[in-house]
Amino acid sequence: MYLDMCMGGGAALLSVSCSNSSDGGTIPITTQTATTPAQNPTPTTFTVTFDTDGGSEVAAQTVNKNGKAAKPADPTKDVVNGISVPFLGWYSDSAKTTPFNFDAAITATTTIYAKWLDGFRSVPAKAFSGTAITTPTSSVFIASRNLSLPAIYACDHEVTQGEYETYCKYGDNAPSDTYGKGTSHPAYYVSWYDAIVYCNLKSKADGLTPCYKLGTSTDAADVTKWTDVGKHGEGANAKYCGPADVDDNWNAIEFDTTANGWRLPTDAEWEMLARGGNLANTNQTTYSGSNTIGDVAWYRENSGDNGTSTNQKTHQVKGKTKNGLNLYDMSGNVWEWCWDFNNTIASDTPWTGPATASAGNNRVYRGGSWEDATDPCTVAFRSDDSPISRFGYLGFRVVRNAQ
Repeated sequence: MYLDMCMGGGAALLSVSCSNSSDGGTIPITTQTATTPAQNPTPTTFTVTFDTDGGSEVAAQTVNKNGKAAKPADPTKDVVNGISVPFLGWYSDSAKTTPFNFDAAITATTTIYAKWLDGFRSVPAKAFSGTAITTPTSSVFIASRNLSLPAIYACDHEVTQGEYETYCKYGDNAPSDTYGKGTSHPAYYVSWYDAIVYCNLKSKADGLTPCYKLGTSTDAADVTKWTDVGKHGEGANAKYCGPADVDDNWNAIEFDTTANGWRLPTDAEWEMLARGGNLANTNQTTYSGSNTIGDVAWYRENSGDNGTSTNQKTHQVKGKTKNGLNLYDMSGNVWEWCWDFNNTIASDTPWTGPATASAGNNRVYRGGSWEDATDPCTVAFRSDDSPISRFGYLGFRVVRNAQ
């Protein structure tokens, strides 16, 4: 008996035979063929898709193995009047925590995710040429004052109670049903100092460089240095904003104009935003987005402050028509703090405002509120108060330098 093994074509042939000694014949016993499974070919290309999360479509790419995806043009989202939601970049994970590296080799089918700054609008840099705006007459955009305002991301709504309470506690009083309470109502009972610290805390949380410092510190751990305990609150309300010693710190907060963190708009930026980005005398509106106040603002006559309505209070943000930059409530609802000291604007006043206040240490606020008549709600009206003031009609919105 003998074994004969032949290999070929991926099969092994096994033959077993038996010889009969009497006649020399060979009797086959069994024949078996074993087949080796065929191997799948290794892919040589991969598909890269772009998840734009509601933005404009970006075409998928076919990329050779170990090749690189080509970075596409930035998508756009919710474009109105040429103004869109800010695009923050491409990310490698759906949680959008890790920026995608377009220099990395592609070794598998890949999805890349767009990240947006929802609730904000990209506002391009603006230049004011010094021709006074008189419709309505501005105290900020005056003759011979030439300004270059930076490109910014502007919040399309006033900071809400839900947003504020993520980082801060209230001082003297908290919002109530009396003046409107709810996560989508604008925050109020917020001092200028409160707003400053909110900006720094949100900047820290978002991985940005804070714009404001007291002395040399911007750390959240040092917020207690800005706490006016004993002047406006104790106990549970003790850790909120305002200087530890008001007399010493009225003018101590410094503003880093180059930082990318959240901040209050300057007086000039605020009025530019309220005017829909229009710094000419043509096509201006009296209120932010309309010549008819009721279209764009919650104010005395429609918020119920006439004593006959149950609506005598703030209203949820974004309930009225937006302006030309797609921003809401820049007229009415609540007044909005600005960075600037109150003082007369001169032709050489920088975009950050006067260096000192005309009296005391008041800061500017703009826009009118739910309890005001028509005049304070115009795009040109300016008011001011102490930076420790907290009222049921006074809140703020935030901006930051565009990257």
